Amino acid sequence: MDSTTQAVKQVKELYDKNLEEFVTETQAIGWKSNEQLEMRYKRLLSVVSDGDKAQGASFNDYGCGYGAMISYMNREGFQINGFNGYDISQDMLDQFKKEYTGDEFKAFCQTDIITPSDYSVVCGTLNVRFKASDSEWNTYIKETLAQLDQNSKKGFSFNLLTSYVDWKEDHLYYGDPLEFFDYCKTHFSKRVTLYHEDPLYEWVIVVKKED
Repeated sequence: MDSTTQAVKQVKELYDKNLEEFVTETQAIGWKSNEQLEMRYKRLLSVVSDGDKAQGASFNDYGCGYGAMISYMNREGFQINGFNGYDISQDMLDQFKKEYTGDEFKAFCQTDIITPSDYSVVCGTLNVRFKASDSEWNTYIKETLAQLDQNSKKGFSFNLLTSYVDWKEDHLYYGDPLEFFDYCKTHFSKRVTLYHEDPLYEWVIVVKKED
């Protein structure tokens, strides 16, 4: 088993344990507070046009957990015309399916994205690398971004812990925002926005497809 595969396995075990302890509290999906989580969702979902927010669009949520983003979207008035939740924790997906039972909600226990949708969102899913090297995890992230691009008709967004920090935890990945901005700009679209102003140790990139 290579380092990246082992890291993914450890991430699954981490979130299985978190779910058992916290159930559907924000700590189960690795966040300290609901306020901070909603701040992230607001930035990430800025990829969605006002028209699609009101009239409806389809979504991939890569690392959906128990479906916290759906709850936020419902409160904020997003119309959902199909929602594909991806997670490597079957326990998380079982909870997801208990909460969201309509035909528009589908769950996938896998790392490969196979559902073409209007938009795709990744919130915190790519932060934990355990013993995979920075180089290995960087490659894994870029492979995932390619899948997001291929399966997102109108755009996608993701966040990563920032490399602009004073100290780092050994098991986490800290991405260089300038590197990933350039990568997205040169590989996916000319319409790329980098947000690095929120009071969080991370950044958000929003990629909108060409009209």
